[in-house]
Amino acid sequence: MPFVFADLLGMQRDVYCGLYALTAFGFFGLWAHNTDLSIRAMIARRWVLAIVLGLVVAGVMAFIVLQQDATSRPAGLTLGAAIAWRGVVYGVADGLLLSSFPILAVFAAFTGSPLRSTRSGKAEDRRDRPARVRRHDDGLLRGLQRFPL
Repeated sequence: MPFVFADLLGMQRDVYCGLYALTAFGFFGLWAHNTDLSIRAMIARRWVLAIVLGLVVAGVMAFIVLQQDATSRPAGLTLGAAIAWRGVVYGVADGLLLSSFPILAVFAAFTGSPLRSTRSGKAEDRRDRPARVRRHDDGLLRGLQRFPL
């Protein structure tokens, strides 16, 4: 998509980043709302592991990038703004849309099904789960019924 919008259509790259981020966050927000999923609960689940793994991957990526020859870049405050806009905003939107969202959607689709089993290999009995989790599953199933396949 960046090739089509920024290169072929001549859209300024930062404008494209903004439209892409709005589309990605909007799409994810609508999906979460329509499936009655709590974004706060999704973020709170295993957040420490996510941050640790993210820092490890960021370190590896930084090492790889620093091995390359430098290209032209802005300096000073413009460099900080470019890192924040293109690096953080665009990076988070891209990671959400291409990595996190597909994983969350697959797990949400199989919540409560026999395919989601415990580590022991036995399917979970819905009655064994806390009431909070059962309410979440009920809301998820109601939300998924709005989108027939």
